[in-house]
Amino acid sequence: MSEAENVWIDVTVIRCPHCGKLYVDATWYVLGLESDIDCSVCGKTFNTRRNAVARALLKITVEEGRIVHADVAQQLSIEEKPP
Repeated sequence: MSEAENVWIDVTVIRCPHCGKLYVDATWYVLGLESDIDCSVCGKTFNTRRNAVARALLKITVEEGRIVHADVAQQLSIEEKPP
């Protein structure tokens, strides 16, 4: 039996400015690359950084190769550039 291990990911929540659909993606992609994406609901293109609404560090517990738990470890500032 293997022991549980913790891993972390910095994520940012974004909102489509046209229809309001929420998405989540890795912060390096949203804030670092400032990418444009197409909304899967309305089909319109929007910039991720300009439409970021929340950012957090998630702690994910992995056991025997499976995710067994995820929790918000810390709320982070959208204004701060990702490492």
